[in-house]
Amino acid sequence: MSVLNRFSLVCLLLSLMFCMGALADDAKPVDVATKPAAADNDAAATKKAATKLFTDGLMMMNHHSYDRAEESFIEALKLEPDSYNTRIYLAKCYLSEKKKKNLQALERYREAIKIDPKKPVAYDGLISVYINLLLYKDAVNAGNEALKNGVPKESIAGSLGWALYIFGDYDKAVEQFRIVREAMPLDAVSYNNEGLARFAQERYEDALALFKQAGEKNPESELVPYFSALTYMKLGREADAMDSLRAGMKLTPDYQTHLVKYDREFFPIKPPGDLDPLFDKIKAADEAKNKAPAQKPEEKPEAVKN
Repeated sequence: MSVLNRFSLVCLLLSLMFCMGALADDAKPVDVATKPAAADNDAAATKKAATKLFTDGLMMMNHHSYDRAEESFIEALKLEPDSYNTRIYLAKCYLSEKKKKNLQALERYREAIKIDPKKPVAYDGLISVYINLLLYKDAVNAGNEALKNGVPKESIAGSLGWALYIFGDYDKAVEQFRIVREAMPLDAVSYNNEGLARFAQERYEDALALFKQAGEKNPESELVPYFSALTYMKLGREADAMDSLRAGMKLTPDYQTHLVKYDREFFPIKPPGDLDPLFDKIKAADEAKNKAPAQKPEEKPEAVKN
């Protein structure tokens, strides 16, 4: 083979080697590019699975299947460990009537606060749990912590006000309830809450004015006649108190039984007063009225004929 031919052969081999190397180099970026795409697909699939578990948990909660709801939320957290909302609803699940796992709920709320310390929902839950555990000072501290961390005062004022009310700091409770009332002027609850704090301060006229405003915002409220009756009794206005209770009885036939629950819920520290004697008077008056013989209408004298 001539030198020229050998040179041509070498050139050909070198060209083939170069082309193969180029092809290999071209293939490398494609492989690298597919890795992020695959990772994105995996992340999307994980997110979708976590969302499905979260939604299933909500559905189970709505059907009062709290054990299954708890399982779904826990599995969702394994896939999405930084989920704020999943922790919130797992805590709510723990607080269900069936479970009442206050300490576990407390932990989930604390974890949620670490994830996002500026959202009010976890603080609301935290305050509620501390009140359940009768740790009223801790409840107040949780509300103050929310304010310190930058939670808008309107977002936490209702819960903090309630914690202060239960703790017995009625002046500060009034301040917080007023914040809510001014932010939500159509909300009957804020008027009732501020009225309760005024009632606790023994400022009964102020309390009564707030309860009346609550009744204007929500004429169907069962609480307004109850709170008003208590306040009228403190003011020595028994007849008005009885009228208030009659209004409540029209809304709810078993009104007297409901008030036992309300006493525990709204006056956990200091009983507001006993309304049972008033109910007895109302029943006695109604029975007497029913037993009284019906009066015959007066007969008009016959016209004298001329």
